Amino acid sequence: MRRPFDYADEAFRLIAADKGVKLPKAKRSGQVSGTLVAAVQSSQLRDMLRSMLRFSTNITAEAVGLAASSRSGAAPESLAESGTRMTDWAREAFGMQTAHFVDHSGLGDASRASARDMVSVLATDGWHGGLRPLLKDVKLTDERGKLAEIPGARVDAKTGTLNFASALAGFITCPNGRTLAFAIFTADLAKRDAIPINQRERPPGGRTWLRKSRRMQQALLRRWIGVYGS
Repeated sequence: MRRPFDYADEAFRLIAADKGVKLPKAKRSGQVSGTLVAAVQSSQLRDMLRSMLRFSTNITAEAVGLAASSRSGAAPESLAESGTRMTDWAREAFGMQTAHFVDHSGLGDASRASARDMVSVLATDGWHGGLRPLLKDVKLTDERGKLAEIPGARVDAKTGTLNFASALAGFITCPNGRTLAFAIFTADLAKRDAIPINQRERPPGGRTWLRKSRRMQQALLRRWIGVYGS
């Protein structure tokens, strides 16, 4: 969390109040002392990132993004400020000239990234870079949605799903050994904007639209493997 001191203060005072003890708001001190009672070592960052990408754990994305921004200078005061720092970094490091981020999870509807920008990131990092091993092994399917693996082909990618929006981006290993970077973004923004608040959990037509989008993604994957992989 961004402000562990304030969170610990508030939580402790609430617990005490529940027991009938009223405590004043904590004051910061430059001196830290005490006896270590227990310690828990987190997983390696690589393992946390792999899990984050596999299960789309948004809170992990926000926490990692805020931590990365803090490494570049003073701790950001907000997600929006941290998103701006990520935007500047992405433009400098990967040439994402049209990208704009307001957070790190991608949930903010003001964030923008083109498919071309995403491919730029993937191609710059490269097949032997740190990103590909974190991605999920995506199985190839046919036009009916049934498993239809192509011998020697492999897809390592990240999915992204919102109401009437779907994305798939990653790497393809072709049967001939050629490697490709790709990004597919699909959305119907008019339908998305028209969803009433009380239907946002499961909007009518959402599942059918998503199924069509995913079948199109699979058709493109099979097409690219056929054209570039033989």
